[in-house]
This record gives sequence, structure tokens and C-alpha cells, in this order.
Amino acid sequence: MLFLARRLILIPDSVDPEPIEANYENGVLHLLLKKRPEVMPKKITINAK
Repeated sequence: MLFLARRLILIPDSVDPEPIEANYENGVLHLLLKKRPEVMPKKITINAK
């Protein structure tokens, strides 16, 4: 017997889509999701006269 299943998983924007890894073993799907590196805002010094 063959059963087909489909599941949609929404990935948040904080996850980097390039290095996603998936492994299916013994009926269990394992996903490895890595977060994007946090981009810190650049601090700019403004001198006023």
C-alpha cells in the first residue's frame, strides 16, 4: 500500500532559506533551519554647530 501526504510549512523571515536541510527516516521528517545573522543598525555620529 502506498500513502501520499503533503504538508505546507511556512518558514519565518528570520530563517535563512539557503542552508535548510531535511532528513526523512523511519517515518519522521527532521528539518534543520538556521537563523539569518542579525543585522545591527549602523550608528552614525552627526556633529552640529
